[in-house]
Order: sequence, then C-alpha cells, then structure tokens
Amino acid sequence: MTVSAVYLEYLEARKKVPSIRTVNNFPLVRQMLEQNLRNNLANGITKPNVHKVEDKLIELESHKIPVRVYTPEGLGPFPVLLFIHGGAFCLFSLDSHDILCRSFCNRVQCVVVSVDYRLAPEYIWPHGVNDCYDSLLWVEKNSKELNVLPDKIAVAGDSAGGNLATVIAQLSKERSGPKIIHQLLLWPWVDLYNLHTGIYPSMKEHEKGFGLEYDTLIFTSEHYLPKDANTKDPTISPIFGDLRGLPSATVVTAEHDMLRDEGELYAKKLQDAGVPTVLKRIEGVIHGFFFTNVKGLDEGNPIWEENVNFCAEVLRNAFK
Repeated sequence: MTVSAVYLEYLEARKKVPSIRTVNNFPLVRQMLEQNLRNNLANGITKPNVHKVEDKLIELESHKIPVRVYTPEGLGPFPVLLFIHGGAFCLFSLDSHDILCRSFCNRVQCVVVSVDYRLAPEYIWPHGVNDCYDSLLWVEKNSKELNVLPDKIAVAGDSAGGNLATVIAQLSKERSGPKIIHQLLLWPWVDLYNLHTGIYPSMKEHEKGFGLEYDTLIFTSEHYLPKDANTKDPTISPIFGDLRGLPSATVVTAEHDMLRDEGELYAKKLQDAGVPTVLKRIEGVIHGFFFTNVKGLDEGNPIWEENVNFCAEVLRNAFK
C-alpha cells in the first residue's frame, strides 16, 4: 500500500526542513521544533481537555526529572501509564507528545505520567535509561499522592521511547520491581547493533523521503552512545535481552517506516519467549504519525482516531 494521501503533503513540507545532521546543533533544532509546535497550536490544533494536568519534579540526589501528570475525572485510585516520548534519544519533550498523553488519559481513564528524561548528546546513555527507571520507582513510591494503583502500572513509548519503555520492563524483571503489567511499544527502535548490517529490508526501503531517515538514525545514535559502547547490551538494544517473563506487550508498527522490520522481529521474539504479544502493522502510514502536531493529522483524523482508540482499548483491557 502506498503512503496515505493525508501524509503526502506533510512529507512534502518536511523536505523543506533541514535535517538535524545538516544543522548539527541539537539545542537549535529543539528550539525550532518547539517553535513549530507553538505555530501549529496558534493555527488551530486543539488539545483535548483533561480534568487535571500538573508539572512535577522527581527530586533525586544528583538531579531532577520533570514529569507531567494527567489525571482523569473521577474518584480513583486509577491505573497508571508511564509514557516515554521518542525523538532518537536526542529530541522532543513533554510538549511534543502532550496531545496523545491527554487522549490516553481520557480514553483509558488512567493517570498518565509523561517523563522528560535527559537527552543526548548532553547526557549520553545510560542517563535516559536511568531517568526512566527512576520515574517508574517514583510512580510506585508515590502511588497514594498520585491517586494510582501501584499494582496496575503500564509503560508506553514511541520510537526511542519504545526502546526505553521495554528496557525498563526488562530492568523491572531483573530488579524484581516495580511490577509492570503491560508494555505498549509504538514503532520501537530496539536494535542499534544492526544499524549498519542491512538485515532489515525496511531500513533500505524507507531510508529517505518518509519522515525519519537513515542518516538521522546514524547521526543521533553516534551522539547517544559512547564510542566504546557494546550495542548488543540489552539496555541499548533490548532485542538482545532475555525476554522470558516480561509483561504482556502490544507492538505497533508503521508500514512506511525504517524501524518496521525490527519492531516486528521484536514482537516475534517476545512471542517465542512466551510473552503474550499482539503485533499490529498500520498500513499506509509513516514513522511517528501519531505526533505530527499538524492540524488535520492528529485528533479527529480517521487514521489517527482508529489507531489511538485501538491502543486505548489495549490499555483498558490490560488494566482490568
């Protein structure tokens, strides 16, 4: 299936935006992305109303981790979703994924805790991993204050966030908690070892012109990892981890995405390890189509609505 027509105009506009490799200035690119988001909000993107949204800080000895907490209407206590945004470990923020977090909060009737983990290259691996796991610990420890059920914690993330979400699911198993009941992985980037080997056909088929490009993956991975990193380390490439005993999983992939094949292989490996896993490939869409933050492509768009509702139903069932 070809790329859905609703995304072709978006991809055409993306061609005019310089790549992060061309700019080679991460703070500047982040500023550009934030300004683009503000412009789109001014041009009519609307945020779903949520009963309560609070920005909080997780205070650790060495630093603080910003989180945004979304709470639905009702008495609670509620199940809780720890959400980890994507951005190739280097980009994006609480704001870039705000609309989806609001939608999950309302449609699942759960508290959503979105994590603003430290980004590379200022903070290379494993800082982001540690921040996400520390956020999981904080959710469990502060369950009463958050009005959540500590035995009903799920994790979710997209792209690099999907990597971090399943990494902390593996760490939770190894460290005997906190218990996670489900992992929702949206087009996850789970294999940094095979970036150069060509084993995934989708990497070649979609290396340029589909939003996320191969050069971007190479460039950002070089800035995320130390030069001597073992890229088969499961906290870098979770596809090489011991997958037995992990929480149930839903893996969502996009047809026109470089990361499609590794995400689908990860789903198969989870299934082979005995983990209850659902794989859904969305036809006609590109990497990150949940988070374009463009009017007409997010909430209200039929493709967006169908698949966000699918994810919400997955989470509701996991929380039963």
